[in-house]
Amino acid sequence: MAIHQQIKERGQVLRYHILLRFLENVSKNVVLQDLTPFFLMSKYRGRGQELQAELDAIISQQDYVYRATNMRTVDIYRHNGVISGRSGGTYMTTDFVGLDPKVLMDRGQVFPAWGEPEVLLRIPTSALDNAVVPRPLGESLSAGWEPFTEFYPAAGSGGIRQFMGTTKTWSDDWIIPLKQD
Repeated sequence: MAIHQQIKERGQVLRYHILLRFLENVSKNVVLQDLTPFFLMSKYRGRGQELQAELDAIISQQDYVYRATNMRTVDIYRHNGVISGRSGGTYMTTDFVGLDPKVLMDRGQVFPAWGEPEVLLRIPTSALDNAVVPRPLGESLSAGWEPFTEFYPAAGSGGIRQFMGTTKTWSDDWIIPLKQD
C-alpha cells in the first residue's frame, strides 16, 4: 500500500475518534428530548406529498378546523377580514380537543411563556383559503415536515394534527370563549 494511502486512512480513523470524543462530551450536556425534532424530521422526510394528501382528505371530510389564540390576535384577524400570518399562514388543527386552555396548550405543545389562549376559533372548512403541512421548527427549515404537534415534548403531550392555514374571510361567529380559572 502506498504511503499516502496509509496516511489518508490513518487521518480518517483519527477524525472518527475525534468525532466520537466530541459526541461523548456533548451527550453529557444534551437532554434526549432536545433531539426530538431531529429524529422526527427524519421520520417525515420525503413524505411531503403523502402528508399533504392526508391533510387535504381529512379537511374535505370535516366541517370545521380550529385555532386557539388570544383576543389581541382576534382583533388583528377582525381588522384584516381574514386569518393569515407572517409566514403566509398560522397554525391550525383538524382536531377538536375541548375548551380547556391548559389542555389546548398541552396538546398543541404551547410553551407557557407564549401565553394561555383565551378563545378557540371554530373555522368552517369552506372558509379556508390555504392549508399546508408545516415545515419543522416554525417553518424555519426546508427539510422534513411537522404534521403533528410532537416536536416539543417539553411543552406538552402533543399528538394533534396541525397545518398552516389562511382563510378567505372572517366572522366573529367563529369565536368560542375558553373556560377560565
